[in-house]
Amino acid sequence: MSVWCMAINGSNMAAGTDSGIYFSNNNGNNWAPSNNGLSTLFINAINITGSNVFAGTDKGVFLSTNNGTSWNSSNSGLPVNTSVSSIESLGNNIYLGTNKGVYVSNNNGGSWVASNNGLTNTDIQTLKKGGSNIYAGTYKGIFVSSDNGTTWSNIGSGSVLNSTINAINTNGNDVFISNDNDVFISSNNGASWTAVSNGLGSNTIYAFAILGTNAYCGGIFGGVYKRPLSEMTSSSTSIREKAMSRNNVYPNPSNGIININSNQEIANIIVYDIAGTAIHNQSLTSKLYQTEIDLSSLNNGIYFITVQSSSGEMSKSKIALAK
Repeated sequence: MSVWCMAINGSNMAAGTDSGIYFSNNNGNNWAPSNNGLSTLFINAINITGSNVFAGTDKGVFLSTNNGTSWNSSNSGLPVNTSVSSIESLGNNIYLGTNKGVYVSNNNGGSWVASNNGLTNTDIQTLKKGGSNIYAGTYKGIFVSSDNGTTWSNIGSGSVLNSTINAINTNGNDVFISNDNDVFISSNNGASWTAVSNGLGSNTIYAFAILGTNAYCGGIFGGVYKRPLSEMTSSSTSIREKAMSRNNVYPNPSNGIININSNQEIANIIVYDIAGTAIHNQSLTSKLYQTEIDLSSLNNGIYFITVQSSSGEMSKSKIALAK
């Protein structure tokens, strides 16, 4: 059984799994299933707002008003075949991130209204509130709304622009996001982004939490990573890690011969498979800004390429082999 999402309200906890929803009322010491009324047991998202519990699934959203004892569908206003990937609350509104955009309810899920003005991509991966703003991570960029979802603005730039956003979190004026390659921070509402991925290897981060003075990351290759916020936030820019400008890695998809162009001297190239295992490690002794690697002996699939410059700066790229 895999756990895909969790929500906490006081000592009550809810966990969404691929086998339904489980509740604990003693800080996680014991768990009990609570699936009466659910038409699907694969849970993508959970949100606890007051006495209401919302569950997002590939068959829309379900609502429990009695701490999970029973569930009812709450899909009025949602299109047919709406898959809910994220649920967030801000003020009196409940927000759904779906494969058809953002939907908002101001009546505790009684009805939903589309709220996509300004979104250039409506396949929503994740939602996160921060202060009076709400952020939407999509398959092509990150957006913010400061007017309760009435309008959205793209705040992606550089390597973040048009990339798939897997996770979002906020800490004061700092916004953290992860895409398929890196974790980034912005302290100026998206005008610029700085990579803060040192120590994560080739892991693709899908979960990002902040507790006290630390940030925690979880990715598809397993494990939880911890890093002090002081190393990443705007108050400590002097010790932020440097990131190479995005390298030109092509062609993608590739038949195995991959070209790498960089604006810095290339010192080392490491290739990881989807399980996070390093399967190719190449050190360059010559001062090259352009090189190629031969991966034609590998099976078709997704791989991650980390390029390190002679000054220690790094950049990561995802590439597909299709021979």
